Amino acid sequence: MDKQVFKIGVYGASRSGKSYLVKQAIKDRHFTRIVVFDPTGEYAQEPGFTGVPATSVAFHSIRMGWNKGFKIAFNPNQAIDRGDCRDYMDALHKLSNLLFDMQAGYRDFKDDRKILFVVDEMADGFPHGIPRNMSGFSEMCRRGSHYGVDLIGMTQRPATVNTNWRGNLTESIFFRMPEPSDAEYGASLVAKQNRVGVDSMLLALPPRKYHRISKGNISPQLDNGKPYRLPHI
Repeated sequence: MDKQVFKIGVYGASRSGKSYLVKQAIKDRHFTRIVVFDPTGEYAQEPGFTGVPATSVAFHSIRMGWNKGFKIAFNPNQAIDRGDCRDYMDALHKLSNLLFDMQAGYRDFKDDRKILFVVDEMADGFPHGIPRNMSGFSEMCRRGSHYGVDLIGMTQRPATVNTNWRGNLTESIFFRMPEPSDAEYGASLVAKQNRVGVDSMLLALPPRKYHRISKGNISPQLDNGKPYRLPHI
């Protein structure tokens, strides 16, 4: 079993096109085992997805669909209202630990099926200064590959996301950035010799236009009208 996964950041201001890109990419690859951290309830409205209000319900839904597939949209707001979680950080921590438990067979070379884990509003669920007792998603960022978990993280404000997310990203997708600090983070991913003007460019992108940044290289401006292809790993 080749334990390789992808880890992709998708960043952009509100209504810039990031959610559309991720949804189309998921449809393009026909993923059948998906869990979404879905604070806005947006993914629960997508065809084939089941909205769940607590980690216990997520566990049951995944277990019921283990062989045929599952598309779970976990709403942390509902989990908080039910007393299942204290806040977004606690909710993401607990959901991450649940996926570790569910994917133990992959870790132990007994089951080669992977899970796609999509985290929306990542700046709220995984900010700087997260408490040590909420390290589930930190561990997912570090060890998710051993458990067969592909990761997509989305946020409007990448500069405010915990730095543990940023290591070993397969690729970063930048739509228009809302703040200079976010654009500066994007520019920092580009090789020094090509970095001049990148921050200004990321602040001025038109809606549904984006750049891909990977291994220090930045793509030409791309159009969200053409499907984004997730890496085949």
